[in-house]
Amino acid sequence: MNELKVLESEKFIINYKSYEGIYKLFQIVFNKKDGSIFINFPYYKHTNGLVSLVTLKANTTYPTSAKLIPGGKITSHLVKYSHHPDGISHFSQDGKVFTRVKKQSIPFNKMHGHIFTIMLQGFNDFAAIKSSREIVVNKFRTYISISSKTKEIYALKFVGRFYKKSKLKSQIVGSVKGPIVPCQTNEGKKNLGFLISHPFEDRINSNILLLTCEEVPKIDPKNYSALTFIGGFDSLDIAYDHNKDTQFLALSYPVENYDELKNIVESIDYSV
Repeated sequence: MNELKVLESEKFIINYKSYEGIYKLFQIVFNKKDGSIFINFPYYKHTNGLVSLVTLKANTTYPTSAKLIPGGKITSHLVKYSHHPDGISHFSQDGKVFTRVKKQSIPFNKMHGHIFTIMLQGFNDFAAIKSSREIVVNKFRTYISISSKTKEIYALKFVGRFYKKSKLKSQIVGSVKGPIVPCQTNEGKKNLGFLISHPFEDRINSNILLLTCEEVPKIDPKNYSALTFIGGFDSLDIAYDHNKDTQFLALSYPVENYDELKNIVESIDYSV
Protein backbone atom coordinates (compact mmCIF):
# COMPACT_ATOMS: atom_id res chain seq x y z
CA MET A 1 0.00 0.00 0.00
CA ASN A 2 1.21 3.53 -0.83
CA GLU A 3 2.18 5.69 2.13
CA LEU A 4 -0.46 8.15 3.34
CA LYS A 5 0.29 11.77 2.53
CA VAL A 6 -0.20 13.98 5.58
CA LEU A 7 0.07 17.74 6.12
CA GLU A 8 2.64 18.20 8.90
CA SER A 9 2.93 21.42 10.88
CA GLU A 10 3.07 22.69 14.46
CA LYS A 11 0.08 24.99 13.90
CA PHE A 12 -2.84 24.79 11.49
CA ILE A 13 -5.02 27.85 10.90
CA ILE A 14 -8.45 26.95 9.55
CA ASN A 15 -9.99 29.52 7.21
CA TYR A 16 -13.27 30.02 5.41
CA LYS A 17 -13.01 31.51 1.93
CA SER A 18 -16.22 33.17 0.71
CA TYR A 19 -17.06 35.59 -2.05
CA GLU A 20 -16.65 38.38 0.56
CA GLY A 21 -13.19 37.45 1.79
CA ILE A 22 -11.13 34.93 3.75
CA TYR A 23 -11.84 34.56 7.47
CA LYS A 24 -9.66 32.88 10.08
CA LEU A 25 -11.85 30.59 12.20
CA PHE A 26 -9.69 28.64 14.66
CA GLN A 27 -6.31 27.01 15.24
CA ILE A 28 -5.19 23.44 15.79
CA VAL A 29 -1.81 23.39 17.53
CA PHE A 30 0.41 20.40 18.32
CA ASN A 31 2.63 20.71 21.38
CA LYS A 32 6.27 20.11 20.51
CA LYS A 33 7.11 18.41 23.83
CA ASP A 34 4.51 15.66 23.95
CA GLY A 35 2.14 16.03 20.98
CA SER A 36 -0.76 17.43 23.03
CA ILE A 37 -3.52 18.95 20.89
CA PHE A 38 -4.66 22.53 21.51
CA ILE A 39 -7.73 24.09 19.87
CA ASN A 40 -7.60 27.90 19.96
CA PHE A 41 -10.24 30.46 19.00
CA PRO A 42 -8.31 33.77 18.94
CA TYR A 43 -10.06 35.22 15.89
CA TYR A 44 -13.63 35.46 17.19
CA LYS A 45 -15.10 38.89 17.93
CA HIS A 46 -17.19 37.92 20.97
CA THR A 47 -15.31 37.06 24.17
CA ASN A 48 -18.12 36.51 26.71
CA GLY A 49 -18.79 32.78 26.85
CA LEU A 50 -19.85 29.76 28.84
CA VAL A 51 -17.62 26.72 29.34
CA SER A 52 -18.96 23.58 30.92
CA LEU A 53 -18.47 20.02 32.08
CA VAL A 54 -21.69 18.65 30.62
CA THR A 55 -23.35 15.57 32.09
CA LEU A 56 -25.87 13.53 30.12
CA LYS A 57 -27.79 11.39 32.57
CA ALA A 58 -28.38 7.69 32.12
CA ASN A 59 -31.46 6.75 30.09
CA THR A 60 -31.44 10.06 28.22
CA THR A 61 -33.45 9.95 25.00
CA TYR A 62 -31.35 10.90 21.97
CA PRO A 63 -30.92 13.18 20.14
CA THR A 64 -30.91 15.70 22.97
CA SER A 65 -29.69 19.24 23.60
CA ALA A 66 -26.83 19.69 26.05
CA LYS A 67 -27.42 22.01 29.01
CA LEU A 68 -24.28 24.03 29.74
CA ILE A 69 -25.28 26.02 32.83
CA PRO A 70 -25.24 23.03 35.21
CA GLY A 71 -21.52 22.32 35.46
CA GLY A 72 -20.78 25.58 33.68
CA LYS A 73 -18.52 28.57 34.31
CA ILE A 74 -18.57 31.96 32.61
CA THR A 75 -15.60 33.80 31.18
CA SER A 76 -14.89 37.07 29.41
CA HIS A 77 -11.97 35.51 27.51
CA LEU A 78 -11.63 33.21 24.53
CA VAL A 79 -10.36 29.97 26.05
CA LYS A 80 -8.41 27.17 24.43
CA TYR A 81 -9.14 23.45 24.63
CA SER A 82 -6.28 21.11 25.51
CA HIS A 83 -6.18 17.32 25.11
CA HIS A 84 -3.04 15.69 26.48
CA PRO A 85 -1.65 12.24 25.59
CA ASP A 86 -2.75 10.83 28.97
CA GLY A 87 -6.34 11.88 28.24
CA ILE A 88 -6.50 14.89 30.57
CA SER A 89 -8.59 17.55 28.82
CA HIS A 90 -9.51 21.06 29.92
CA PHE A 91 -10.25 24.67 29.00
CA SER A 92 -7.61 27.26 29.86
CA GLN A 93 -5.93 30.48 28.80
CA ASP A 94 -2.55 31.36 30.28
CA GLY A 95 -2.69 34.39 32.57
CA LYS A 96 -6.41 34.94 32.06
CA VAL A 97 -8.53 32.07 33.43
CA PHE A 98 -8.32 29.32 36.03
CA THR A 99 -8.23 25.76 34.70
CA ARG A 100 -11.35 24.59 36.54
CA VAL A 101 -13.34 23.00 33.74
CA LYS A 102 -11.57 19.72 33.06
CA LYS A 103 -11.99 15.95 32.98
CA GLN A 104 -10.30 12.65 32.23
CA SER A 105 -10.92 11.76 28.61
CA ILE A 106 -9.48 9.07 26.34
CA PRO A 107 -5.66 8.72 26.22
CA PHE A 108 -4.11 8.95 22.78
CA ASN A 109 -2.95 5.33 22.87
CA LYS A 110 -6.58 4.20 23.25
CA MET A 111 -8.28 6.75 21.03
CA HIS A 112 -9.74 5.78 17.68
CA GLY A 113 -12.24 8.25 16.27
CA HIS A 114 -14.11 11.36 17.40
CA ILE A 115 -12.08 13.84 19.47
CA PHE A 116 -13.94 17.15 18.94
CA THR A 117 -16.68 18.98 17.03
CA ILE A 118 -16.73 22.71 16.28
CA MET A 119 -19.76 24.53 14.87
CA LEU A 120 -19.82 28.20 13.95
CA GLN A 121 -21.72 30.85 12.05
CA GLY A 122 -21.46 34.58 11.36
CA PHE A 123 -18.19 34.64 9.46
CA ASN A 124 -17.86 38.43 9.46
CA ASP A 125 -17.33 38.19 13.23
CA PHE A 126 -14.06 36.32 12.64
CA ALA A 127 -10.79 38.06 11.76
CA ALA A 128 -10.24 38.52 8.04
CA ILE A 129 -7.01 37.76 6.22
CA LYS A 130 -5.76 41.07 4.89
CA SER A 131 -3.23 39.76 2.40
CA SER A 132 -2.61 36.51 0.57
CA ARG A 133 0.98 36.75 1.81
CA GLU A 134 -0.30 35.61 5.22
CA ILE A 135 -1.16 32.19 3.80
CA VAL A 136 1.81 29.86 4.10
CA VAL A 137 2.48 26.13 4.26
CA ASN A 138 5.49 24.99 6.28
CA LYS A 139 6.39 22.88 9.31
CA PHE A 140 5.67 25.76 11.69
CA ARG A 141 2.40 27.16 10.33
CA THR A 142 -0.02 25.92 7.68
CA TYR A 143 -3.28 27.43 6.48
CA ILE A 144 -6.19 25.19 5.51
CA SER A 145 -8.92 26.94 3.51
CA ILE A 146 -12.53 25.85 3.19
CA SER A 147 -14.24 27.35 0.14
CA SER A 148 -17.95 27.98 -0.26
CA LYS A 149 -19.80 26.25 -3.05
CA THR A 150 -22.61 28.80 -2.89
CA LYS A 151 -22.85 32.50 -2.05
CA GLU A 152 -24.65 31.84 1.22
CA ILE A 153 -23.45 29.37 3.84
CA TYR A 154 -25.36 29.51 7.09
CA ALA A 155 -22.93 27.59 9.31
CA LEU A 156 -20.00 25.18 9.22
CA LYS A 157 -19.41 22.02 11.22
CA PHE A 158 -15.87 20.73 11.74
CA VAL A 159 -15.25 17.26 13.16
CA GLY A 160 -11.85 16.04 14.32
CA ARG A 161 -11.14 12.30 14.42
CA PHE A 162 -7.94 10.91 15.88
CA TYR A 163 -6.29 7.74 14.58
CA LYS A 164 -3.10 5.79 14.70
CA LYS A 165 -1.57 6.01 11.25
CA SER A 166 -1.38 2.23 10.90
CA LYS A 167 -5.09 1.82 11.65
CA LEU A 168 -6.23 4.68 9.44
CA LYS A 169 -4.40 3.29 6.40
CA SER A 170 -6.53 0.16 6.50
CA GLN A 171 -9.74 2.22 6.45
CA ILE A 172 -8.98 4.29 3.35
CA VAL A 173 -10.03 2.69 0.10
CA GLY A 174 -9.27 3.72 -3.45
CA SER A 175 -6.30 5.52 -4.91
CA VAL A 176 -6.52 8.76 -2.90
CA LYS A 177 -3.93 8.68 -0.10
CA GLY A 178 -4.14 12.28 1.11
CA PRO A 179 -3.58 14.82 2.37
CA ILE A 180 -7.14 15.58 1.16
CA VAL A 181 -9.38 12.52 1.16
CA PRO A 182 -13.05 11.95 0.26
CA CYS A 183 -15.24 11.19 3.27
CA GLN A 184 -18.85 10.32 3.92
CA THR A 185 -21.01 10.95 7.00
CA ASN A 186 -23.20 8.30 8.63
CA GLU A 187 -26.13 9.92 6.83
CA GLY A 188 -24.42 9.41 3.47
CA LYS A 189 -23.41 13.04 2.92
CA LYS A 190 -20.09 13.33 1.09
CA ASN A 191 -17.41 15.84 2.03
CA LEU A 192 -13.66 16.24 2.10
CA GLY A 193 -11.26 15.53 4.94
CA PHE A 194 -7.76 16.78 5.66
CA LEU A 195 -5.11 14.46 7.10
CA ILE A 196 -2.96 16.51 9.46
CA SER A 197 -0.27 15.79 12.03
CA HIS A 198 2.77 17.36 13.63
CA PRO A 199 6.35 16.84 12.42
CA PHE A 200 7.77 15.62 15.74
CA GLU A 201 6.96 11.90 15.93
CA ASP A 202 8.22 8.85 14.09
CA ARG A 203 6.35 9.02 10.78
CA ILE A 204 5.60 5.30 10.82
CA ASN A 205 3.95 5.24 14.24
CA SER A 206 2.56 8.78 14.27
CA ASN A 207 -0.97 9.83 15.09
CA ILE A 208 -3.13 11.49 12.47
CA LEU A 209 -6.00 13.92 12.89
CA LEU A 210 -8.68 13.66 10.21
CA LEU A 211 -10.48 17.01 9.99
CA THR A 212 -13.74 17.12 8.04
CA CYS A 213 -16.01 20.06 7.28
CA GLU A 214 -19.60 20.30 6.11
CA GLU A 215 -22.18 23.02 5.57
CA VAL A 216 -25.05 22.89 8.09
CA PRO A 217 -28.15 24.97 8.93
CA LYS A 218 -27.74 27.84 11.39
CA ILE A 219 -26.94 26.52 14.85
CA ASP A 220 -28.51 29.61 16.47
CA PRO A 221 -31.44 30.81 14.34
CA LYS A 222 -32.05 33.86 16.55
CA ASN A 223 -28.59 35.38 16.19
CA TYR A 224 -26.16 36.19 13.41
CA SER A 225 -23.10 34.77 15.12
CA ALA A 226 -22.25 31.72 17.24
CA LEU A 227 -19.33 29.45 18.15
CA THR A 228 -19.68 26.08 19.88
CA PHE A 229 -17.27 23.27 20.74
CA ILE A 230 -17.56 19.82 22.30
CA GLY A 231 -14.73 17.43 23.20
CA GLY A 232 -13.15 15.53 26.05
CA PHE A 233 -15.49 12.58 25.63
CA ASP A 234 -15.68 9.46 27.76
CA SER A 235 -14.49 6.13 26.38
CA LEU A 236 -16.91 4.45 23.99
CA ASP A 237 -17.99 1.81 26.50
CA ILE A 238 -19.36 4.65 28.65
CA ALA A 239 -20.43 7.18 26.01
CA TYR A 240 -22.44 4.62 24.01
CA ASP A 241 -23.99 2.91 27.05
CA HIS A 242 -27.20 4.84 27.64
CA ASN A 243 -27.61 3.11 30.98
CA LYS A 244 -24.67 5.17 32.29
CA ASP A 245 -24.08 8.87 32.83
CA THR A 246 -21.59 10.32 30.36
CA GLN A 247 -19.68 13.60 30.41
CA PHE A 248 -17.88 15.86 27.97
CA LEU A 249 -16.55 19.41 27.78
CA ALA A 250 -18.38 22.14 25.88
CA LEU A 251 -18.22 25.85 25.22
CA SER A 252 -20.57 28.38 23.68
CA TYR A 253 -19.93 31.97 22.57
CA PRO A 254 -21.36 34.57 22.80
CA VAL A 255 -23.47 34.62 25.97
CA GLU A 256 -26.22 37.22 25.61
CA ASN A 257 -27.21 37.35 29.28
CA TYR A 258 -23.63 37.49 30.55
CA ASP A 259 -24.27 40.14 33.22
CA GLU A 260 -27.17 38.13 34.63
CA LEU A 261 -25.20 34.89 34.62
CA LYS A 262 -22.40 36.51 36.63
CA ASN A 263 -24.78 36.52 39.60
CA ILE A 264 -25.59 32.80 39.44
CA VAL A 265 -22.66 31.10 37.67
CA GLU A 266 -19.05 31.09 38.86
CA SER A 267 -16.47 32.84 36.70
CA ILE A 268 -13.10 31.30 35.83
CA ASP A 269 -11.54 34.69 35.07
CA TYR A 270 -8.53 35.71 37.17
CA SER A 271 -10.27 38.98 38.01
CA VAL A 272 -13.94 39.81 37.47
